[in-house]
Amino acid sequence: MPITAQQLLQILPSAGPVAGVFVSALNDAMARFKIDGRLCVAAFLAQVGHESGQLRTLVENLNYSAEGLIRTWPKRFNLLTATNVARKPEQSRTSSTPRGWATGLLLRVTAGGTGAGADSGHRLGQLSGVRLSLEPGPTEQT
Repeated sequence: MPITAQQLLQILPSAGPVAGVFVSALNDAMARFKIDGRLCVAAFLAQVGHESGQLRTLVENLNYSAEGLIRTWPKRFNLLTATNVARKPEQSRTSSTPRGWATGLLLRVTAGGTGAGADSGHRLGQLSGVRLSLEPGPTEQT
């Protein structure tokens, strides 16, 4: 059940012109993961819209305090690991930080949801053929 840019704008009206950039990648993702029923498509697009502020917030601010890291990800951070990376979003991953927290600026979550970590942008980039996790510029334009 592919969607058009016009349909995506009806669903996410605040997305504006950037919506058209995502139609192909969203359609590819829905086909690949068999998101084909009306309710499943609606839930998927609602989640994408919610996580990305209707495709307007495409890079997550990772400048968390230690307390914020522990509160947001209590299973991933304890006081020691949170203190090591607090307010250091550019810090490279080390053995003392949770898997996936940071590899330089690669953690910048782009185009596909802010809550799922860098993998979201990477997966959407794979589907769209754009290296979004490594080249966030194309999705950050306002």
